[in-house]
Amino acid sequence: METEEWSTLERYTRRVRVIRLENTYFHRSVSPLVYFRLNQLRGSSLFPALKELCIPPNVNVDLFSPFSMLSSNMQLLELNNNVLCKPELFRPFFSFVTTTSTNLTHLVLRADVAINLDPTIFLFGSLRTLELYLSTQSYDAMFFRKLGLLCNLRSLTLLCSPNDRHREHRTQKTSRGTPPLPFVQHLEILHLKGCLIAMSEAMQYMSCKSLVALTLEETAYRSNDPQGLCWTECLKPLFVGVQSVKKVVITQSSSYNHPLSCARITPLYQLHNLEVLEIKNGQLSLSETDFIVLISAFPKLERLSLPDVCGGSCPPISVLWQPSIIPPTLRELHICCFIAHTSAQLPVDLKCKEIDRSVAHHGLRRLAISSKFYQISDTDVIHLARLLDSAYPNLAVVEGYGPNARNDQGRWDRVDLFRAMLRDLRRKM
Repeated sequence: METEEWSTLERYTRRVRVIRLENTYFHRSVSPLVYFRLNQLRGSSLFPALKELCIPPNVNVDLFSPFSMLSSNMQLLELNNNVLCKPELFRPFFSFVTTTSTNLTHLVLRADVAINLDPTIFLFGSLRTLELYLSTQSYDAMFFRKLGLLCNLRSLTLLCSPNDRHREHRTQKTSRGTPPLPFVQHLEILHLKGCLIAMSEAMQYMSCKSLVALTLEETAYRSNDPQGLCWTECLKPLFVGVQSVKKVVITQSSSYNHPLSCARITPLYQLHNLEVLEIKNGQLSLSETDFIVLISAFPKLERLSLPDVCGGSCPPISVLWQPSIIPPTLRELHICCFIAHTSAQLPVDLKCKEIDRSVAHHGLRRLAISSKFYQISDTDVIHLARLLDSAYPNLAVVEGYGPNARNDQGRWDRVDLFRAMLRDLRRKM
């Protein structure tokens, strides 16, 4: 290449900040060896200002071009199954990354195979975000010990596989002695996904004192924990001296029908600064007393989202006529008022119900109700609208959610329409 041609090439490549590869099966007119040769001739990266490189899972990757794309300024690298399942590509390429892109701050690895993470992954001293979606990977105490050496790590996403042949031995050992020391100290965002038992074991290595957001997403059937005892084990590290957590999201496996009880999530009640609590999928067994205890535990709560089906017990809709028990900071509430496989009845004499006007300043803005009332008459719609308007005059939306949200006889948009009319009349008076 002539000097002028190099200048033209550099004028474009130095502007590139993000590369996301795409398939070019029918459009490729340049051999991959060209990129390799260009890199040799240049003696440095073709894209010196590149910040992000993403190789999606559906892309056909050659053995040469990825090497030419790395730069010392790289911040994010995402590799998927198509790279990680090719040892002849992944091993030399990832080794090259550790020497070329030493300032990497965000690493994402997704694959259906187990890979050797030691020592390469622990060489990224600047790493702040690590996402490992490795469906057959096993993580032992040594992994978490070395992970704790990444002192800049603030966000961790881990797919916890149930296929760990050492898990039974480790669990028995832990149950007989003291819990393992928390190796990972400075996390602010933690997302564990996969087998509940494996997640509970991973949590024992986490120090949660600086944690701000926790997501526990169960995706595998817990055959040897039918009562969900491991949910409590997952949450126990939050029990002692943790006041930084502001958001918790719990997702049960969609293939598991055993209801989650409040007794399993009591460690959460120590998080007095919690602002968001979401419990998704599955069923939650929640009596009226349980609901009051739950919502009273979080004086700064802004969003509470509960499963759309209750199991065993559920709070009656009349708890909504008691705005004094609901934190005044709450802006959004998703509440279920019926038990699975049953129909619910509206309280009688809705016309006679009154709301304590001393709490008319309540800030609730969005209310979603999952219900299965056999029928909501027009009269009851009007009374429900009056009660909700009196209890929460700042409401912007009342809506249904869950499996019966579109039931014509119980649609909450009719209540919302009447409530909005009452609000407009109040403003005009």
